[in-house]
Amino acid sequence: MLITILYYSFCYIFRSIGVSNFGDHHLEEMRKAGREVPAVNQIELNPYWRQEQIVEYCHNNGIALQGYSPVFRGRKLSDPVLQTMAAK
Repeated sequence: MLITILYYSFCYIFRSIGVSNFGDHHLEEMRKAGREVPAVNQIELNPYWRQEQIVEYCHNNGIALQGYSPVFRGRKLSDPVLQTMAAK
């Protein structure tokens, strides 16, 4: 999969790429290979699983983050903190 992404990126078929669930070590491997880093990385990101290491890496390297399952797949909707935030 990574080889395919790098191939199409190298051939300028894509203007930018996005990836899903890439850790900082995956992104660093792409950077070390001399390839363009993705424009966006989609990861599971919610108030209960903040994934600070990859968030910091993406922030420092200009990679946008897109979170999925932002409210923990609906299992924490009754949390008082989330209820307060939602009311605002």
